[in-house]
Amino acid sequence: MKTAPTAPARRRPDGKYEVTLHASAGKVRVGGAAEHDAALADYIEFGVDDRDGKPLVRERRLVRERHQDVRFVVDAPPARAGIDPDHKLIDKKPTDNMVPVDSR
Repeated sequence: MKTAPTAPARRRPDGKYEVTLHASAGKVRVGGAAEHDAALADYIEFGVDDRDGKPLVRERRLVRERHQDVRFVVDAPPARAGIDPDHKLIDKKPTDNMVPVDSR
């Protein structure tokens, strides 16, 4: 399970954009008909895309806790950010991995 609930961004004085991604991750094991929470200690990719869906950054980070605050600095205006942006991991609901960036 991976979700990216929010991703605010701000333009820096140097013209680059700082994106802060607030995401959560979890891991379950399936045995028979039951699911069980499992310890999380995995490298998971995070990323930011532009408005055309082209990656501005991709970075794998070690995730050990459920909630993550990840910061990126990108050169172009960000449009979407998230966890496991290219859907490499098994996920019950992959549509919630990327969220629109809030550039206020």
